[in-house]
Amino acid sequence: MTVRVGVWLVQALARLTLSADFRRRYGVELLELTREGLEAEARRGWIWGWAAVVRASWDVVEQGRRERAHMKEEQDFKGWGEGMMDTIEQDVRFALRSLLKAPGFVAIAVLTLALGIGANTAIFSLVNAVLLRAPAHVDQPGELITIYTSDFSGGPGYGMNSRPDYEDFRSQVPAIDDAVALSPGVVNVAREDGLAEIFVVEAVSGNYFDVLGVEPAYGRTFSVDEGDYTSGAAVAVLSHGLWSRAFAADPGVVGTTFRASGQTVTIVGIAPEGFAGSVPLITPELWIPPPTDALINGVQAYEGRGARGSIIRARLADGATAAQAQEQLTALARRLHETWPSNWTDVNDEIRRVTVVEDALLPPTILGPLKLFAGLLLGVVGVVLLIACANVANLTLARATRRGKEMAIRISMGAGRGRIVRQLLSESLIIGAAGGLGGAALATWALRFAETFRPVTGVAVSLDLGVDGRVFAFSAVVTVLTVMAVGLLPALRASRPDVVPQLKENAAEGSGPFRWHELRHLLVVSQVSASLLLLVGAGLFLKSLRAAVDVDPGFAVEGLAAMSLGLGPEGFDTDEAMNFMGEIEERISSAPSVASTALVDAMPMTLMAGRRSGITVPGYEAATGEDMEFQFHSVGPGYMETMGTEVLRGREFTAEDHAEAQFTILVNESFAEHFWPTEDPLGQIVVWAGSNEAQVVGVVANAMYRDLRDEGRLAFFLPLAQNPSTSLTLLARTRPGGTPEVLGAMRREVTSRNANLPISSLQSMEDAIAFTLLPQRIAGSLLTIAGALGLLLATVGLYGVMSFLVSQRTREVAVRMALGAERADVIRMVVRRGLLLASIGAVLGLGVAAAVTRFASSLLFGVSTLDVTVFAAMAIAALAVSALASWVPARRAATIAPMEALREE
Repeated sequence: MTVRVGVWLVQALARLTLSADFRRRYGVELLELTREGLEAEARRGWIWGWAAVVRASWDVVEQGRRERAHMKEEQDFKGWGEGMMDTIEQDVRFALRSLLKAPGFVAIAVLTLALGIGANTAIFSLVNAVLLRAPAHVDQPGELITIYTSDFSGGPGYGMNSRPDYEDFRSQVPAIDDAVALSPGVVNVAREDGLAEIFVVEAVSGNYFDVLGVEPAYGRTFSVDEGDYTSGAAVAVLSHGLWSRAFAADPGVVGTTFRASGQTVTIVGIAPEGFAGSVPLITPELWIPPPTDALINGVQAYEGRGARGSIIRARLADGATAAQAQEQLTALARRLHETWPSNWTDVNDEIRRVTVVEDALLPPTILGPLKLFAGLLLGVVGVVLLIACANVANLTLARATRRGKEMAIRISMGAGRGRIVRQLLSESLIIGAAGGLGGAALATWALRFAETFRPVTGVAVSLDLGVDGRVFAFSAVVTVLTVMAVGLLPALRASRPDVVPQLKENAAEGSGPFRWHELRHLLVVSQVSASLLLLVGAGLFLKSLRAAVDVDPGFAVEGLAAMSLGLGPEGFDTDEAMNFMGEIEERISSAPSVASTALVDAMPMTLMAGRRSGITVPGYEAATGEDMEFQFHSVGPGYMETMGTEVLRGREFTAEDHAEAQFTILVNESFAEHFWPTEDPLGQIVVWAGSNEAQVVGVVANAMYRDLRDEGRLAFFLPLAQNPSTSLTLLARTRPGGTPEVLGAMRREVTSRNANLPISSLQSMEDAIAFTLLPQRIAGSLLTIAGALGLLLATVGLYGVMSFLVSQRTREVAVRMALGAERADVIRMVVRRGLLLASIGAVLGLGVAAAVTRFASSLLFGVSTLDVTVFAAMAIAALAVSALASWVPARRAATIAPMEALREE
């Protein structure tokens, strides 16, 4: 009885207190628990049974109370969320309506932010591609290390490796699971039109794709047999980009052939899209295994331990660390030194060092300058963004000030400060979002333009500047921070208006004394100082560029045409190459616009110019650790005359210095002074390449051979006939204005003989030197653009502040003029206030520039980082532009008719 009554009572209470949904979900369980509890209590007596009924009833009532409370909280939260969404929707709608009423302000603000955000996104994309991006499609890139071996001159151990040493590293180091070797280079690829084009290639070990874990998009990678350089296989894997451009993305090209550097090569696979090889930024167009490379370039690189031209990337074994690999490689280096002492001993008579580098595809000797240059670029565009933010913040602040009465009315009607701040931030958010989208569009356009840039003349290069998730995240963060920087301070400032004065008729700010430390004035000061920092940097780099252009390289730059051909990969031996280029030289030398011609083994002022060779001077005792390898050039008769380099003593090479004649040599002035300071260098005997005795027949003036920092370097010259080469450059000294004509004649002579021969380089010496100055030109151009943009934005900001100041002080100006003030007095007053802001900004900017520019000293040529003329000129320019920006509104203020202005007030 007690059980039935108890269950009935609990059911009744459940109907009264619990929702139907709750009863459907938990009713059966609740009743079962109630019945079990009542039955258990009934066995102990009816008192205990009714106590159980009361407890169960209480549990039902308490559960109902909690359910109602929870439902109320859900309803309240739902209502709050709906209310919040309604509020946000209202804010956005109101912000859009408000901005549509000020199209000029919106256009200027969006464009300004788009320039700042776009510049930052574009430069970060470049930095990301070079320094940050992990190699795409590579399996577990964190397990890869790069191995370097120090070169003969000692110093840091970041030289390249030989292929025999690579095989030892791969097989005798337990901490290394496997390793790959690669050698960047170029090949000549025949086109359908009968001409040829030079492509960037990576000659890689046969296990390259397998070790990296890269699967082909189509076809296959290299087989085991194709990894053996003696197999004679001629195969290649194409990059996805070349496959798309040259073969219309046709999978059927797998198995077909093409001509590369005189060899018929079979396409065996297509690399996956996005795989960029092992050299940052530059994507190879194709990969070739050892046998293909041996057919094109010869087997020397695979057989000689002295042929150190390979980069080694290794994958660590399970559980191994880079430190363990370093220790084991160091021990292996000692063993290799014992076996191959001549190949493993440097100039200091020490064992060459092996160095392991983690998480880097570039050696530290290159990575350091790259990071410095990247930091410079990011700093420059960061300053531009700060200037843009300050400019937009100033515009927003001025606009909010003009809306002072509107804000006062809203506050007087009960609007809270938070609501006003949120409303103004909504406007800033819309402007920032539009600026971010515009910046992304500008960055995309800039990157597409940059991808057309060709850092190496005559070589088809694919630049990998794709936008990835890191770039999107960077752009998003920059946009959010920009919105906060642009909108927060003006919103906080505008949300605290002086309500009573603002509600009065014709209330206006700015009637008090001029205070430079007001927020809008501080923003102008920061703009001027930041733009002056950029201008000083631009001035230093432009002056450095001018100093580099004006330096005397030791030869006559103007009127020198040059054409380079790599004939070895096309199957020419040295005799055939020399005869081929000799015939072209003979034809070119007979042209009316040509004064003289000469052949040389490498184009001057390029990285290939000036190879090094060991020299022994009888009677000279080399100091411990002294480098006895010197830069040398193989040149033909008439080289010094054609280059315009003075022969100080003796003679230059002639046709008599042929292969059967006694070996002869020319030395530069520094070489002669170093080895024979008190003797006549003419007739002296030197030994080069270990056994070749050569007599000094002339001393020539010092010249710069590889770059414009080459001054005073010891160098010597060999007759080209006695040290022939298959890579040759034809130089022609042209008469005034004849360089373009001669360059065209050189091209015609080559194509008339063999249209499939690609021309490695065809340019004037001015263009060759300009390429050596590429980093300075890029830095100078970017800083000039950034400085000009920053100064323009600062000028607009100063003009806006002064115009706003004049409009706010219309009554004051009218009263002054009514009391007898002249127009010149009004102009001086306004201009003086503008120049005060600009002067404060100039002082701060010069101080920051003096502290910052010293970090760029390694990128400057012949210019001090504290060059007084540059600092003074840029400061004067900034102040002059600021004076002009202040004079325009000052002149407008001086034309105010006092009576009309006072009547309007």
